[in-house]
Order: sequence, then C-alpha cells, then structure tokens
Amino acid sequence: MLNFIFLSFLNTYGVYIILGCFFLIIIFSFIKNLKKQKTESLENLHSDILKSNSIKKGIDINLKMQAYERLTIFLERTDSLRLLAMIDKNEKNVEKIESNIIRTILTEFEYNISQQVYVSDSLWNLILMSKNKNISVISSIKKSLKKNANGTDFFNSFKLVLDNQETTPSKIALDFLKKEVRSIL
Repeated sequence: MLNFIFLSFLNTYGVYIILGCFFLIIIFSFIKNLKKQKTESLENLHSDILKSNSIKKGIDINLKMQAYERLTIFLERTDSLRLLAMIDKNEKNVEKIESNIIRTILTEFEYNISQQVYVSDSLWNLILMSKNKNISVISSIKKSLKKNANGTDFFNSFKLVLDNQETTPSKIALDFLKKEVRSIL
C-alpha cells in the first residue's frame, strides 16, 4: 500500500518535483556564475587600479625629479658666488648692477615657481629664504656703498660679505634638496 501511495504521488507530482529540482539547479548555477563573475570583475578592477596607481606614481616621480632638477639649476644660478661673477667691474652705475642681479634672481625664481607643488613645504621655504636672502644681501651692499661707487667697489664689497659667510643660502637649500631627493629614491 505504501508503494501504491508513493507511486500515485510520483505520478501526480513527479513532473513538478523534477521541474522544481531542475529549476533549483539552474538558479544555483546562475548564482555560482554571478559570484564567479563578480570575483573576476573585482580582481580585474583591483588589477586596473594597481596599474593606474603605478603609472601615476611613475609620472609623479618623474615630475618630482624634474622639479628637483629645475630647482637645483635655480639654486646654482642664483648662488652668491655665481652672482658675484655677474658683476661688471667696469660698470659705473651700482644701481644698474643691483637691478641686473635682482632681475636675474627674480626671473629665475618666477620661471621655477610652479615647482613648489612637487617638493616639500620645508624645501620650498628654504628656496624662498635663499632667494630673499640673496636679494637682501645685494640691496644691503648697494646701500652700504658711497654715491660715487662703481662696479669694482660693488664686487669687492660683495666678495667681502661672501668671505665672511661659512656657506651661501643657495648651498644650504641645495643640501636640503639633495637629502630630500635621496629620501625619495
């Protein structure tokens, strides 16, 4: 009798049970594929992000290095010893000498001002101090000279100031710049 009830039940509901099982298998397969696709999609996204970041870092490091190079050139071009060599000893007008040197410093600075976004604030502040100190020294030398002073007098006064300094403001900033670059590499 039990067999008869079971066979009767299968005969009536068997098709539905088979369809239900088949439907469940399809749903589980679909969910499994969705999870697999989601995992692969996340892995691809993660891989793309890593590639993008490494490209950006590569660009960033190249831009940073270019900024450090340009600022090195700026500091070298505006170093007091180099500025001393710019003085025309035959020039009679010390205002013209002062103006030429300050114009050189400011032109170099303005050309490189955008580099501040790639370097530390500490380094940029040292570069600003170097520029300002050089301008201040040049102005104070000119003010200390007599009215009838000439290029030779300006040169000698500037050389005396440099001889009394242990190092130049540009060299201090350049040393800091080198340390910062070494910490990046």
